[in-house]
Amino acid sequence: MFPKKLLREMAEGGARVEKVEGEPLHAVYMNQTDEAYAVYQAWVDTQDDPLVDAACAPPASLVGTVLAPVPALYGPIQIEANSIIQHMAPLNRDAFVGPLGALVAPLAGPMAAPAIHVQVHHSRMSLAALLREIQHPSALYPTITGLGVGSYICTLRETWANGVVSVALFRV
Repeated sequence: MFPKKLLREMAEGGARVEKVEGEPLHAVYMNQTDEAYAVYQAWVDTQDDPLVDAACAPPASLVGTVLAPVPALYGPIQIEANSIIQHMAPLNRDAFVGPLGALVAPLAGPMAAPAIHVQVHHSRMSLAALLREIQHPSALYPTITGLGVGSYICTLRETWANGVVSVALFRV
C-alpha cells in the first residue's frame, strides 16, 4: 500500500501523483533525478518485490528533440531493457557486491522475446542495480549503448499492490 504520507512526500519531491478514479490505485510519475525518487527508494527498502517492466515512450516534451530516440528504436530499446530486467529479476543478494550493488558477473545479451511484468527480487538493491544496468549496459545491448549521454532510454514501471511508479531513465 502506498501510504498517504509517501504519496504526499513524492509529490512534494517533484513526482506527479494521480489517483485512479473509482479505484484504490495511484499512478506516480517521476524522473530518477527528482527528489521524489530518493523518497521512493527509502520506502522500497521496506517492501516486498514489485513487478517490473520497461516501455519506451518518451515524455511529450522530449519528442522531436535530440534527447528522444527515433520511433524506429522504441521496439529494440524495449527488448533490450526488458531483457536486462528479466536477466536480473531472479538474482539474489549474492549476485551483487559492494555498497552500490554492482553485479558480480556480466549479464547475457538481449532475449528474442523477453517477458514483461517480471517480479524483481530484493527490491532496493536490485532496483538500484537494475537502473544502473539499463542506463549503462554492456556492448551486448547495442541500441541502448548507441544512445547519446543524457538521452531518454525508457520508463521503468514498478507495479505494487495499489499502484504503479513510473521512472523515466536517461543514458549516463
